[in-house]
Amino acid sequence: MEANKNIIDNLPDMMLAEILVKIPLKSNTIVKLVCKRWKSLVESTIFRNHFLSLHQKKSCSWSVLHKHHIRVNTTHELIGFYGCEKWGLPRSLGSYISSPFSDAGIEIVSFIIKAISNGLLLILTQDYMIYVGNPVLREWVKIRPCTLSLKSYFQTIKFGLATRVDENGVVLGYKVVLVNTRFENATNLTLQIYSSETGEWTCENVCCPCPIPWDSSPYPEPISVNGVLHWFGHGTINAGGIIAIDLYNTSPLRENHCWFIPFPNENLFVVDGKKSYKIWCRRACTTSEGFIMYINMVSESKMKVWRLNKNYYEIESREYWQLSSEIDLAHVDYGIGSIPIVMHPFDRNVVYLWSVEKSCLVSINMRDQNSMLHKESENYSDGCTISSLEKCKSYMELRMDCFYKYLLISPQFSSSVWMDSVPRPPIPLCVCCGR
Repeated sequence: MEANKNIIDNLPDMMLAEILVKIPLKSNTIVKLVCKRWKSLVESTIFRNHFLSLHQKKSCSWSVLHKHHIRVNTTHELIGFYGCEKWGLPRSLGSYISSPFSDAGIEIVSFIIKAISNGLLLILTQDYMIYVGNPVLREWVKIRPCTLSLKSYFQTIKFGLATRVDENGVVLGYKVVLVNTRFENATNLTLQIYSSETGEWTCENVCCPCPIPWDSSPYPEPISVNGVLHWFGHGTINAGGIIAIDLYNTSPLRENHCWFIPFPNENLFVVDGKKSYKIWCRRACTTSEGFIMYINMVSESKMKVWRLNKNYYEIESREYWQLSSEIDLAHVDYGIGSIPIVMHPFDRNVVYLWSVEKSCLVSINMRDQNSMLHKESENYSDGCTISSLEKCKSYMELRMDCFYKYLLISPQFSSSVWMDSVPRPPIPLCVCCGR
């Protein structure tokens, strides 16, 4: 045993790295504890880039989480795909979500998941404290209170979490956003923004190009993509749209921080010369391959999928919809009458729907038009296993009527691409000595 240890200790860094790079990320978090040399090697940028390049095609765990009050030891997932080869996670991501501990060392028994971004969760505890954390690493950062009373304005405050990442998707920092929406249809928004890079709250006024009907909106929290928060609004005479707020835009012009993107108006019809909108159509908004995706049942049998692209050429329209794929569900098993839920976060060709007829989850590959009924604890070709289908079934059946009236928002929670600790704010200098 001692001889083997000496052999490993005498290996050059390059050879040792070639051994460690083949180990899943979860194991590498333990490897860092062996010695300072191994810790320094595993945390190096060269090792990280080599690992991400080597494992880029391996399966990753992901889940669709519900955002209601959650108590300790309860299920957080509506759908969970697990068996992540990159991280080496034997269980679904939802099973790793545990509450942080309070300053007094007491476990918090109840919290709400308020936002998701790049492997991080933003939660609000029962005592109105905000935490940002990585549940897989079991790391939580307590966010210092802001001037806005979360208890007094609990019903009208909307939360957002935006992350800043490098070219590999590694999280470098994040911003927590609070918006008090007491004033219905307000166009001038006051944002309370916390930055992990400064540890401070700032107040910023943003001018929206159109009013947001906050109180009547069934979509309380935004989806975060590339540092931009996307809030959703529904319409009764049109398809509604997205209010986008860019938290990392350094332009001094306030209008560059916020813009409106209307949804494709494909469900309009004319009655007696007047335009009307079919608000009972089945629609969903989710993400895939780093883009916001809009799924629209144009008719009983026709489904279209749109991708929200960035527009680098027109200042007036910073993002626009591009038709990604469409399919005639009449030629697909279990497709007719299904409700779109979510897309595979790493494959924009795969859409997941809820079959009302079969009362189960169905996936459709938009490229080859193959469909599949999903079962609990069943292994699939991408190496993942599915869980939490009973939870999804009860959720869908309870809210069935809503899915014919409102846009379904399904942000996925996927494991982070790297094992870096959750970014923490700098430690403030001592008032007395300045250190």
